Amino acid sequence: MRLPPLGAAWWLLVACTFVSLAVAVGGSLRLGGYLLAATAGLGAALRLVLPESSAGAIVVRSRSKDFLIYAVLAGCLFTVFAVLKLPA
Repeated sequence: MRLPPLGAAWWLLVACTFVSLAVAVGGSLRLGGYLLAATAGLGAALRLVLPESSAGAIVVRSRSKDFLIYAVLAGCLFTVFAVLKLPA
């Protein structure tokens, strides 16, 4: 059984996730968290606009469920990193 290709959208989200984690580990936890939230928002936008044939591995469920999950994740991540108490 041959698995379908991951697709460019999946690789873009993986690259953005690694960049955001590198920024967070590199010393700017809040900025890294915001970038991670933006990555989830990008995933929501990509899932909403790309057809299933182009979306690749970011297609898991129906378009509306995938979009909703990505959007809620983005909102939760943004909220967590906005209220996070960091030492001065």
